[in-house]
Amino acid sequence: MNFEIISSFINTKKILIIFYVIISTFVNIKSYPQQFIVDNAEITDYNAFQVEAWYGKSSKWLLPAFHYFKNLEFTCGIGLEKKLNKEENNILIQGKTIFNSNDSASAVIGFVGGTILSFNNEEKIFTSFYVYTPISICIWHDKMIIHQNFGYLASTDCNGLKGLFLWGSRFEILPIEKFTFWIEVFVEGFSKPEFQIAIQLSIIESRFFSTLSYAGNFSKDDDKGLFLGISVTPPPIF
Repeated sequence: MNFEIISSFINTKKILIIFYVIISTFVNIKSYPQQFIVDNAEITDYNAFQVEAWYGKSSKWLLPAFHYFKNLEFTCGIGLEKKLNKEENNILIQGKTIFNSNDSASAVIGFVGGTILSFNNEEKIFTSFYVYTPISICIWHDKMIIHQNFGYLASTDCNGLKGLFLWGSRFEILPIEKFTFWIEVFVEGFSKPEFQIAIQLSIIESRFFSTLSYAGNFSKDDDKGLFLGISVTPPPIF
């Protein structure tokens, strides 16, 4: 098998994906790509699905979500992350529900539970289980939104089982039509907080979004870099 041809093909696909996202961002085409750490209390339309993807220096993810069971969104996706100069391949399975899903609610609360199965270059397998509660609060005629996450993460590694409390906060503002700006902060246990700032463009209202973000850690030696993301939500099938 000619691995040079395969490598060239993969690199070409990456270039085309990046080019497509950049072009999409600067033409006049609502996206919610979840390269963002802090989750929102919202699920996909009933009988619909959503595909979220992002590409960055430290991670790449593809997360399809389906809402075919009443008020339960199911996500099954894959990702690649770089940690301590090692690459990890991840499989994510997650369920999400919200409790007051009417349009007039100014505050919405939900519940999320899932697991991540990780494989590194040394063929070691690590498993993480997590639960958290997302809360979204809309103010100023929905021009400002605050998201809060509170949860718990249990993971297994070479040192055994460990548990960490999770907390995250994201602040969004919609200053002009089609554009959203936000900043978020996230903490696992007693580690130094991670942060992310972003700008998002609504290309097709409620159906297609494109996002450019920068993520990092308050520890100077952990720079996660730039991310490009897209989110596509076709209309409900039925």
